[in-house]
Amino acid sequence: VDHSAEMVKMARGTCIGATLAGRADIRLGSADSIPFPDACFTKAFSINAVQFWRDRRAAMLEIRRVLRPGGLVGVALEPRGASNPELALANGHVLAADLEAAGFDDVRLESSDLGRVPTVCVIGLKGDPE
Repeated sequence: VDHSAEMVKMARGTCIGATLAGRADIRLGSADSIPFPDACFTKAFSINAVQFWRDRRAAMLEIRRVLRPGGLVGVALEPRGASNPELALANGHVLAADLEAAGFDDVRLESSDLGRVPTVCVIGLKGDPE
């Protein structure tokens, strides 16, 4: 799911084999209104999209909705203007707090400096239903 029609078009072109084989379903949409039913995914991943989400906490709740119990989420960010690893980590801590507020368990922050810019990834687990 991507909010950009151009990115959806690119992804569909890149993943045409997987789409035709039924292994990929690429859709235009919003992270705070994911066009899939409850508990239909085991994993969710986002990279360099969180900064475009209209309501970050609502999007994280929506991701939690579409994950099955035991499902994993990863939200990664390469803050383009942040060549400073400490600033990247600060962004990661904010994302981690948002995942925790959305009800994810075992939230952890991973970071890496891949040479261009520091990258942070926050990983969380959707626990068993209450």
